[in-house]
Amino acid sequence: MNKLSLTLVALAATLSLGAGAQQASGKRTGTIDELRACLNTQDDIEARQKGLKERSEKLVKAGEAFNAQAKEINEEAQRVAEDMNATGSGRRARFERKERAFKQEVEAHRVAQETFNADRAKIETDFTAFREKCAETAYLQDDIEKVKKEREAAGKK
Repeated sequence: MNKLSLTLVALAATLSLGAGAQQASGKRTGTIDELRACLNTQDDIEARQKGLKERSEKLVKAGEAFNAQAKEINEEAQRVAEDMNATGSGRRARFERKERAFKQEVEAHRVAQETFNADRAKIETDFTAFREKCAETAYLQDDIEKVKKEREAAGKK
């Protein structure tokens, strides 16, 4: 379990504490609307994190495939360079087309990785803001129970 998941679990545990225990801790008491907003933000972050994990797995697999393909292309480049008849037979031209296509795919993969990294950084920033806003706030037990029932009725956890 990563840091983000552990903190979300800790937040859920904090939200389930009794009102007396929360108020004794010196935390600010939030409103029911703030509780709803925090739980909705938590749901959003969890969904985005799940999507990010799936994208990460795809990017890793693609990166591994590109590494294997790069090795093959380098070996083929060496064979074409050593073959004196490669130019006349069209072999060099075919290889160069293949190499250009590979470089375009690698560039698209690099852009996808940059987008992934930006999205990951945004989730981390949003999570930090969420933690600062929601994890340090206490909620009345009645509000927690009411929101829990609302969420169950809406099919949310």
